[in-house]
Amino acid sequence: MSEPRVIVVDDVTDIVDEFVFYMDLVGVKTLGFCNAVDAFEALKQHETINVVVSDVRLRHESGLQLAKLVDMHCKTEGRDIEIILMTGEMSFTDNGRPYKVYQKPVDMTILHDHIAQALRNVNASKPI
Repeated sequence: MSEPRVIVVDDVTDIVDEFVFYMDLVGVKTLGFCNAVDAFEALKQHETINVVVSDVRLRHESGLQLAKLVDMHCKTEGRDIEIILMTGEMSFTDNGRPYKVYQKPVDMTILHDHIAQALRNVNASKPI
């Protein structure tokens, strides 16, 4: 199988498993994690990762803090990255934030379209 392109982070194991399963079905190698620390380590190890999808509220961490850390790391490394947040909190929106926020339950076909577009944008920006 190809190198991973996407990371998903959620403290609910079933959500991670379903997300990874769906993305694999549509041909996008995805790594799933239940905490931000392991996800960030995987991002550093896999230069092929171009999309990070994270729940806003993780059990012991903040998905928003993870997003900021990933963004800063990738800018320092000169890597293109798309960060997408998910939340079950209806009051949490993407107003004024640099990240797209999807309300749970997330429609996977819509999220997949967003991820596919992000991956196309990354591939288009690479020099030939």
